[in-house]
Amino acid sequence: MEIKNGTRETTCLLDVDSAFGKWLANAFVGSIVSDGDRKQNKDTVKFLSDNPQGKIFRFDDEGTPLKFKQRLAKLSKEKGFDATLPAVYYSRADTVDVADLSSFTPFESEYYESEDKQFEVTIFDDKAAFSYRVMICAWDKYTLDNLMLLVRTYFRQVLMFKDANEKIKSNLLECFPISSSFTAKTQIMNIDVELKVEIDSIGSEMLSDASLPLKEQRLLAKEIEIRVITDVKTAYCIQSVDMKAELLPHELIL
Repeated sequence: MEIKNGTRETTCLLDVDSAFGKWLANAFVGSIVSDGDRKQNKDTVKFLSDNPQGKIFRFDDEGTPLKFKQRLAKLSKEKGFDATLPAVYYSRADTVDVADLSSFTPFESEYYESEDKQFEVTIFDDKAAFSYRVMICAWDKYTLDNLMLLVRTYFRQVLMFKDANEKIKSNLLECFPISSSFTAKTQIMNIDVELKVEIDSIGSEMLSDASLPLKEQRLLAKEIEIRVITDVKTAYCIQSVDMKAELLPHELIL
């Protein structure tokens, strides 16, 4: 659609979803299993040896473990890549809580240029809060336990990282991507913007069991809920003129 006077655009959540998946992959970065010859560690070693980010999927289609496994089997057949268990998927909850209107904090108006036009845009900041459901799936209890402990301990470190002193933070960040926030890059009105996303809370101390009953299929799963708070930006185009035209004073009235 054309960007012109009187139009506005608000950032969506799709790029936040993608950035969350990349942050989630940090739970496995640098992880190893030193006793890789043990039979029970075979699938864990393979998961960590591959690119862990390639084993993390966004799956919102009635995200049950069984339907996720079926989708993976379809992907393996259609795309020709290794989309087998163990794997991790996440889905965003339908409920989104938007902050009170009093939290709006307008930036100064700025000029942005395209090939043939010049825009004056005012961007307003807000916050939104919602939860992700993270599911770890595996064929056997040993692999599930290994991955569950990796994720659980990483999430605990994330929460403790908020209150750690600067020396500890500095030392850890030299080797490990531990952070209680991440950035999502997106666009509004063809303007590149960054949204800061903070981890607000993480579910119960132990991941809840989401395994299928044995009579249905041998598929084990553990899930955990993560609540985040993200920036939401709304851009108002208050002038859109040809490059040769003179920009006039303006006032945005809400």
